[in-house]
Amino acid sequence: MPGVSANKSFEFAPSPPLNSIAVGIWDIPKMRKSEIAKNQHYVPQFLLKNFTVGKKPQLWVFDKQTGKKFKTNIKNIASETKFYDFTFENVELTIEPALAEVETNASRIIKGIVKKEDISQLDDNDKIFFSHFLALQFTRTKEHRLRFQDLSSKMVEAIRERGFNPEEIEGYKELSEDDLKLHGIKSVFDSKEFALHFYTKTWLLFKTSKKQPLYISDNPITLQNRQSGTSIGLLVLQTISCMIFR
Repeated sequence: MPGVSANKSFEFAPSPPLNSIAVGIWDIPKMRKSEIAKNQHYVPQFLLKNFTVGKKPQLWVFDKQTGKKFKTNIKNIASETKFYDFTFENVELTIEPALAEVETNASRIIKGIVKKEDISQLDDNDKIFFSHFLALQFTRTKEHRLRFQDLSSKMVEAIRERGFNPEEIEGYKELSEDDLKLHGIKSVFDSKEFALHFYTKTWLLFKTSKKQPLYISDNPITLQNRQSGTSIGLLVLQTISCMIFR
């Protein structure tokens, strides 16, 4: 994939910029509060549909924590109630409708890739948009929020091991569920900073057979760094040896 200048302007052409999509639940044009999905997916249903089986399309699911496997509707997977609804300064807000709009455009691109089995047909606007979509998917999942929680817990543990009380540190606050949600929402707003790194990677399209099907997960953007000594995060995406799988 061709390189791009660091000064390249990255914006969602068909959709509003992510820094302006948090809207009051009661202020969404032409949409009543009751029309906003309560069960909100952090992996879009249009992606999950590509991995379904049967006349009534369902997914086979394997729970790595419990070891259980089961079949279920895509509505029941990779989603949580009001996952993208939040309260800020006593105002109810949501980013769910804007994410749905982004998914509509991304779905068009992916359907074209699946149909033609080719990524060379993507024009530059589609590449830019899809890079944003990948960056958005990278930051919008529950796993992303849990990584932040795990990092915070490890930092507190390290402070205690060094004989200090974190509660005596100015500004220290134990993370609440609301804090994690707000961090996740902020990560969605900030996802555009990753888009350039997705865009400048070499893109490859792999095809498999029904005997060896591909899998999807509730955290579908997977990073693999073949170079040791780098940390997880933006540094990994910036590294030449970083490979991204979806």
